[in-house]
Amino acid sequence: MTGTVGASGSLSAVVSIGTAATTLEEQVAFLLRRNEEAQKEVNAVVERVAAIEQDLPRRLDELREGFETRLESELAAALTEYRPARIIGAGLVALGLGLATAGNFLG
Repeated sequence: MTGTVGASGSLSAVVSIGTAATTLEEQVAFLLRRNEEAQKEVNAVVERVAAIEQDLPRRLDELREGFETRLESELAAALTEYRPARIIGAGLVALGLGLATAGNFLG
């Protein structure tokens, strides 16, 4: 009888338990031990997944809040930086409209 033993990562080992030197009781005991170890490993994985599931919404909220804060600060900085250009542009548009209107009256 041959069994495969897996560990965390990609490590695995093949253990032979069917030699003539081992008794049936030893083989059963070995299989029971391996089953218990496998169950412990599965339980550990389940616990890690549950911890990730519980932590994920909190971490997403933190990331979202950080993103919103940074976006707000970047937007405020951009608005402050380009305010003079916007004011000059609005003044030039008003001047252009005034000149176009004056041109229509004169022409």
